[in-house]
Amino acid sequence: MPRFSFKALDDKKNEVAGVLDAPDRLSAVNILSKSYELVLDVHEIKTHQGLFRRRVSDEAIMVATQQLAVMLNAGLGLRKALNLVDSESPRLEDILAEVSAGVSEGKSLSELFTEYPSVFPKIYCSMVEAGEASGQLPEILGKLAEYLENAEEMRRKIKAALVYPSAVIGVSLATGAFIFTFGVQQFQEIYTGLNAELPASTQLIIGLANLMEAWWPALLVLVVALLWLLRHLVSSGPGEFFKDRLLLRLPVIGPITQRLAIARFSRTLGTLYSGGIPIVQSLDLVASSTGNRVMEGVVRNAAREVREGEPLVAALRQSRVFTRMALSMIATGEESGTLDIMLDKVAGFYEVQTESRIRSAISLLEPAVIVGVGLFVAFLIMALGLPMMNLVEHLG
Repeated sequence: MPRFSFKALDDKKNEVAGVLDAPDRLSAVNILSKSYELVLDVHEIKTHQGLFRRRVSDEAIMVATQQLAVMLNAGLGLRKALNLVDSESPRLEDILAEVSAGVSEGKSLSELFTEYPSVFPKIYCSMVEAGEASGQLPEILGKLAEYLENAEEMRRKIKAALVYPSAVIGVSLATGAFIFTFGVQQFQEIYTGLNAELPASTQLIIGLANLMEAWWPALLVLVVALLWLLRHLVSSGPGEFFKDRLLLRLPVIGPITQRLAIARFSRTLGTLYSGGIPIVQSLDLVASSTGNRVMEGVVRNAAREVREGEPLVAALRQSRVFTRMALSMIATGEESGTLDIMLDKVAGFYEVQTESRIRSAISLLEPAVIVGVGLFVAFLIMALGLPMMNLVEHLG
């Protein structure tokens, strides 16, 4: 039977939201009209599968978490707060309506969130569970909102920094494709009509253009197949580990990858630990959120060492992933009992470092890309124009 999400006003003019099962929308409206003063909105909750599933953005989750934290801190009840969350994501609104209905049945918020693992990750649900257990759910949601905001801001800065180089590379590829598609063919017709002798570079360019023109469907299928195979290999366990280890060792990219992984580790562990989750459980949750398989292995090993009684900094020091400064600050935090504060400082420092190094790398990449594009276009022009210049010189 279809499920519908609704908003209505009760006899005290309070807005109520929830879900109900009904054969169709008209039946749902009739059922609600008997229980509520005014029905404001009724729409069917559609379950989308595969490629057509509506994704809930990280930003939408962040905004909803901020709203929940503010309303709970203001003294509103949990169900009313869930009903009042205003999201731009229709799917998230449907999910929160179902969660609200579950809360009214006596289920815990964390238990209901775990039913949507693609929307609320394990770390999120564990934080909410810790907040419920300690009676500090509004404070924990506030920390979660701050954590999500920092992560979203970091992603936004990285994307913004990559816009210009991506645009330059895109324009370069479009220029090369245009020259190959239209320019080479025109020159080939001219040289064929003149029976001009072509140098090796010109023959190479014309040969490649003819190959692409004659076999472009097969070449397109081959490129797509190779990209799919590469993605499949990289997404496999050994392939992903090899890729992440390579990223850590590459010049320029390696230090950026390392600092980003340290920042994510510190931000996530600090948030979980300050939320009252034990250090070993926090490390287990953090391992899968670092975004790097090498770092994940280091953190899982650290969790085992800490479980056996080793200090956190001693367990992390065994790897070469963490910098001396990060280890020093973590050690200070452990000794002084302010681990969450020091982790927050480590995260802040390395987030700034990551952004700075990305900008520095891009400042070096931009002129390199421009020079590379210039040389490529110059080679094409010289290769295609050289026979013409030789012919003019011969006629002169």
